[in-house]
Parts: sequence; structure tokens; C-alpha cells
Amino acid sequence: MTATPLRPDRTGWGGMAGSILLIFRGRCAVRAVVLSVISMAAYARAMTRTGALR
Repeated sequence: MTATPLRPDRTGWGGMAGSILLIFRGRCAVRAVVLSVISMAAYARAMTRTGALR
């Protein structure tokens, strides 16, 4: 863990996981789940459009 957990790494998954953990420590657990699902869905959709996933 670096000093800036909100900073995304090369893949972006590390920063996403760090931000989700920080949000879970707060009081916005439901919002964190919704945002994580939306971001993962958007990421999968983008990868599908680029042809990385089939």
C-alpha cells in the first residue's frame, strides 16, 4: 500500500480496490457497492468494444 491508495496503478484495479476499501471504512458502503458494480460493468463494456473480451 502506498501513501496514496486512491491513485490508480497501471491496470487501474489497485486504485479501484483501494478506493473501495476506503469507502467501506466510511459510512457509504451501499454507494461503494453501486459504484464498484457500475465501474466494473463500464470497464467490461469498454473491453468488449475494443475486442479484448469475447
